[in-house]
Amino acid sequence: MPRYSVDVKAFISVIVDADDATEARERADHFVEWLSPTIEQIDD
Repeated sequence: MPRYSVDVKAFISVIVDADDATEARERADHFVEWLSPTIEQIDD
């Protein structure tokens, strides 16, 4: 069966402790990347 890469958009608010807005964005982006499941996790 072929595999496809599909972008799915979702909106969440993440509250982080940071020294400035740039650091807050970086920490929030890192958190979201950490949440991204692998294909094996999705198959389960």
